[in-house]
Amino acid sequence: LKNTAEGTLNQTAAEMREAAVCLCPAGDSPTSLRLFESLAVGCIPVVSADKMHMMHVLPFPNLIDWDEIAFFTEGFNDIAGCETGMVELAATLNRTMGSDVGAEQIKRLNRMRDKGIEVFRKYFSYFRNPRGVADAVLFEAYTLMKENGDFYPPAPA
Repeated sequence: LKNTAEGTLNQTAAEMREAAVCLCPAGDSPTSLRLFESLAVGCIPVVSADKMHMMHVLPFPNLIDWDEIAFFTEGFNDIAGCETGMVELAATLNRTMGSDVGAEQIKRLNRMRDKGIEVFRKYFSYFRNPRGVADAVLFEAYTLMKENGDFYPPAPA
């Protein structure tokens, strides 16, 4: 099974479940599949993109507090373009979740993992909650329409 595609997927999922964080660089879109895979297995995503830009493209911003479930860093091109960029990123990750972190930080990381799994199951998993995505999309549309003044509640009968 190890040399098959299924074996590779199972091995990758197992490694992600064991990892404290998973790097999630942008792919063909700012929110690559890696972000959602990380949430699904309880690996805290490290999103490498400008946070202010990401806040406009992350799904369901009115329902999900992304700071509760993910870390944000500069884009990998910016990090790689700096002579000490990768060393600084590694040092930051080590300070955040290395072997020397205290009990409070470990609790925070566990809360982030648990909350990430909860968010994935509630809003992104078709198998565990088929209405979750549809309800979230409708809520976001309602919120945007209300903010833009495009929503008029029905007149009382």
